[in-house]
Amino acid sequence: RDPSSSSSSSSPQSSYSPTSSSLPSCSPISSWVVKIEPDRSQIPLSPTLRASSHLSPLRRASPILRLTGEEEGGRGGGGDKPKAQRQLFLSSEEADEKGKERQEDGEQVQEKKEGMEGRTREVEEEKRRKEDEEEKKKGEEDRLVVVPHWFPRAQLVNLEILSLCECRWVNDSLMMGLMRAMADSQGRCRLREIDVSWTSITDSSMKLIADHASGSLRKVKARGCTLLGRKSVTGAGVRSLSSCSSLEVLKLYDYGQVDDESVMEFAKGCSTITDLSVPSCYSLSDLSIIFSILTWRQLRILDVSRIPLLSDAALRALSSSSPHLLALRVCGCNLITDGGIENLLQHSSSLSILDISSCMSITNEGLARAFSSSSSSLESLEMASCKVGDAAVSSLLLSSRRLRFLNINSCSSVSFKTFASLDSLPVAHTMKKLWVRECNVQPSEIINILKMDTALEELQVQTDKGGNCDHGLDEKEVLPSQWIKEHVVLGCSPAHLLLLKKR
Repeated sequence: RDPSSSSSSSSPQSSYSPTSSSLPSCSPISSWVVKIEPDRSQIPLSPTLRASSHLSPLRRASPILRLTGEEEGGRGGGGDKPKAQRQLFLSSEEADEKGKERQEDGEQVQEKKEGMEGRTREVEEEKRRKEDEEEKKKGEEDRLVVVPHWFPRAQLVNLEILSLCECRWVNDSLMMGLMRAMADSQGRCRLREIDVSWTSITDSSMKLIADHASGSLRKVKARGCTLLGRKSVTGAGVRSLSSCSSLEVLKLYDYGQVDDESVMEFAKGCSTITDLSVPSCYSLSDLSIIFSILTWRQLRILDVSRIPLLSDAALRALSSSSPHLLALRVCGCNLITDGGIENLLQHSSSLSILDISSCMSITNEGLARAFSSSSSSLESLEMASCKVGDAAVSSLLLSSRRLRFLNINSCSSVSFKTFASLDSLPVAHTMKKLWVRECNVQPSEIINILKMDTALEELQVQTDKGGNCDHGLDEKEVLPSQWIKEHVVLGCSPAHLLLLKKR
């Protein structure tokens, strides 16, 4: 309806007035232009033709609302719009008078309209052709830069460390633009470290990274990348990194399509790896792990947790071929037995961090024998949810000289008598953290541990909150003056943790 018209009508056509409630919410509204346009196929129509048409009543009476990104100031003040855009239908009186005239001149109006639309279409096509030519002149590289306002281009060329961890909106298109913006005239960049963990990239981005930074790249982290709910990095992505001859650190996580063949091909092309982390890559086996161990003589850190086909053979290869090994994590590998751990501790004198949590084939007697027969250099040992008891833990405490962290959570066979003489052992002067959640330790015994003259700074226990813990520490328990409490809740679990820390 023409807003300038003061006449009112009871018909739906003339009573329509768009309000703020009928428009999509925009912020700010002044940056948008609301166009109210008629359906061109209905103009001109007399009331008789309109009533007899097959159009629905809603379509006959309602205009089309469309939001465009044009500025109001760019429309010449916005005051004088074409009448065809402001008026959907004529009122019934005007239509009766002018219906016959419009019906006679309909063909001429339609021809003029088609001519104008044809000329407009030609102008738009010409304009589009010119824009396409300008884009082609800029080149493919400039058109693929999709991060135009983050940094000046000169700074991106000098970028050496890039972290996009947990940025789910980072995908292949963005990585393509970013890598090309970082590249010099020869297509090479100075990138040394990149972290794209938990993003939406695929193998294409992995290959792009390798192509542009093959000579400078030292560290790659690509853990947990998913696209449309599926893991998006496969063996092809790992294989493409084989061209990075200086790569030292590779960290992946939970990629079922990363197999032995891809890891072996990667190891052939890249022999400088010192830190490999592939937990939950369940398609791997001893074949690729042993091949990599024999290739990477400088290996220092290895995380092969939750690989069900990993066995003692891999640990024997580590013992003989990795003299510089510092940290090993084999959590959840149920094919690893007491013999593999004993052989590892006897021949890996530099090993300081070991995680054998949830290795269900390891026994209490086997660990006790392994700890007593070797001069352990361990500084951190995690044995949570293992079948260990007092014999293994006592043997560890007696043989250790450098132990700083011990995790025996959920080892229900461990009791207080293991720690009764803790303050008289050499380990009492080195151990800083002790986790004994869900162990067979009474609240009064926990207090006795805190009163000992040790270097202990943190003790993790379980509270009795929730009524499901037989050996939890009462939250009202009075601690020695130098200790404080910090409550921790494990997600949705009813088990509550209590961190006892020294002031």
